[in-house]
Amino acid sequence: DQHLYAKADDLLAQALKANPRHPGVYHALAVLRMAEGQREKALVAIDGAVAIEPENPDWAMNRGQVLYALRQYEDAAGAFRRAVTLRPSYVGAWGQLGHAQTKLQGWDGCIEAWSRVLALGPPSAIAWTTTPLAIAFSSGRSQRPSWSSPSEKTTTVRPASGSRGSKAST
Repeated sequence: DQHLYAKADDLLAQALKANPRHPGVYHALAVLRMAEGQREKALVAIDGAVAIEPENPDWAMNRGQVLYALRQYEDAAGAFRRAVTLRPSYVGAWGQLGHAQTKLQGWDGCIEAWSRVLALGPPSAIAWTTTPLAIAFSSGRSQRPSWSSPSEKTTTVRPASGSRGSKAST
């Protein structure tokens, strides 16, 4: 593995030398650094991509993932929030924001994020379990989160193909 990492590092160094303003190279370098367990260096690399293309939601998402791995949950939540601001339908970033908010015990943000995952994406077991827990943990909350179809009393949960769906109360 170390030999492959060294070879990849050499190729990325050559790519940066040839085109120091290519955000994809910085992203690839961040991925390589994460694979090597060098999280601080991964953050520096992904920040290079963000500096070149600050409006790219994927770079914001990946920056959040690095910050989350560094246990910098507040900053990670900010990066995930940036990603969903840039692309409101970004289900993966909403899910990651939900994880970060859970770590921060930011229950309102957690409810918002997981509710968006439920509304936008394919059914997610983590969203179905985390959203009610966040509601339970949020003190003084008088209002339920808005679901994609608030008038429905039940929602069909569709597990992996070949399995039968079940009803879940909302």
